[in-house]
Amino acid sequence: MISSDEGFGILKNWYTHQGKLWRVTVNAPDDAFGPETTIESLSNDPPGIVLSHLGKSKLEALDLAGATFDSRRPTGFESDKFISFLSITLAGGESLLLVEMR
Repeated sequence: MISSDEGFGILKNWYTHQGKLWRVTVNAPDDAFGPETTIESLSNDPPGIVLSHLGKSKLEALDLAGATFDSRRPTGFESDKFISFLSITLAGGESLLLVEMR
């Protein structure tokens, strides 16, 4: 686990540098090769993020209040195509993984 400040730091870095990301579920690493995702906006107060998915017109807003973060490489993601990871568990229990791709 990492602190919320560290988690937001990773998100801010990806947002600032327009990182090439994929949004996947933590328990389905085979889905890592889905549509490209970008961070459209990021807020500390209230804590939240808005994601845009390539080929989809609807934006995905996530409330990050009470979320927990982890930046360790999950099992099943051994490929060198992956640069960094951020697992997010929302306050309601939903888990997702953002993966930075080369």
